[in-house]
Amino acid sequence: MNTDPHNHSVDLVIIGGGIAGLWTLAEARASGINAILFEKADLGCGQTIASQGIIHGGSKYALAAKMTKAGNVIGEMPKRWKNAIGGKGDVLLNDIKTLAQHQYLVPTNHTDTKLLSFLGSKTMASRTKTITHKHLPDAYKAIGLDNSIYQLNEIVLDIGTVLTSFLNQYQAFMYQVEVNADDIGPREKNQYSIKTPAGIINTQHILLAAGEGYEHLNIQAPAMQKRPLQMVMAKGDLPPIFAHFVGRSNKPILTVTSHASNGKTVWYMGGNLAEEGVDKSASTLIDEARHHLNQMMPSVDTDQLSFGTFHVNRAEPAMKGLVRPDDAFIQNNNNIIVGWPTKLALAPRFAEKVVNEVHATSLQLIGTIEPVPVMLQSLPRPGIAKYPWHDL
Repeated sequence: MNTDPHNHSVDLVIIGGGIAGLWTLAEARASGINAILFEKADLGCGQTIASQGIIHGGSKYALAAKMTKAGNVIGEMPKRWKNAIGGKGDVLLNDIKTLAQHQYLVPTNHTDTKLLSFLGSKTMASRTKTITHKHLPDAYKAIGLDNSIYQLNEIVLDIGTVLTSFLNQYQAFMYQVEVNADDIGPREKNQYSIKTPAGIINTQHILLAAGEGYEHLNIQAPAMQKRPLQMVMAKGDLPPIFAHFVGRSNKPILTVTSHASNGKTVWYMGGNLAEEGVDKSASTLIDEARHHLNQMMPSVDTDQLSFGTFHVNRAEPAMKGLVRPDDAFIQNNNNIIVGWPTKLALAPRFAEKVVNEVHATSLQLIGTIEPVPVMLQSLPRPGIAKYPWHDL
């Protein structure tokens, strides 16, 4: 046991308190790795709190009327998340709020008939279920849909409650600490040293899971790409819609999730609207969103809604042509691991890769029996990031 009050050793320091870092913290400690987490601001600030909370099952990636590698990789993730929500496994999220048991795929007048045939095929039988107009949920009747839709194996989560669950369970091992380049000492005797306001932390491994927020550390790392979005928010007396509205493209025209805010409902909108609207003014993009809503949801009076937009970058390993990576990614360079889950849903897969890498490259683990030292207990704890629509 380390008795130096200003010097403490662990197996893994995680830098970044988004979903990737949090899931890894839980998975690592469950596997016997003495892991702690540093977050400079609030848990989830950045990509995690800006996500729509959809645990993708791969159906969205089949809009070209064929299954893709990305679709197959992510296909197992809803089961992993549902196990955690159901209290099964090493990561437990049985106290979080599920916003919807299913995301839906809604065809428009421009949807390719080849895609519709594929969605109803045996290949997609385990991922989709056709819901005829007669059996539409009330919320979808309320927006004026007049055709069949497809129920997807994709739950939608309240991300704020996910962050709160991790904080409640692992608060003793997470600290509000900003790590700068000169805080990380060179590797000596198989360990790095990290300066904190409370003292020195020695660690065999460092995980950079801070999305785009690690570049200032000047650490050799794989090239990163940023795929930006400008999300659109509409707030009012709206029914709870969770849907991908699809046309001819292999990407949804609009992806909508619904979130409660001060007695109203916020429709949080991504898809092609958000991708292609990055460089547009907020007013121009909002006008486009109104146009889509008026066309695809004719019963909705958009004049009664309050609108806003929100910018976020999706940080990922660099890919040729700036395309979306197919899988969670990690790279280990002298026990400094850099990685991105690439999708919220892939956080369990990301954590599994990191934990396996730490076990494979550790000389000897300290383990989780070692108590949390007083020096760390004196550090502040991070809070929870605010939703993008907090001030809408």
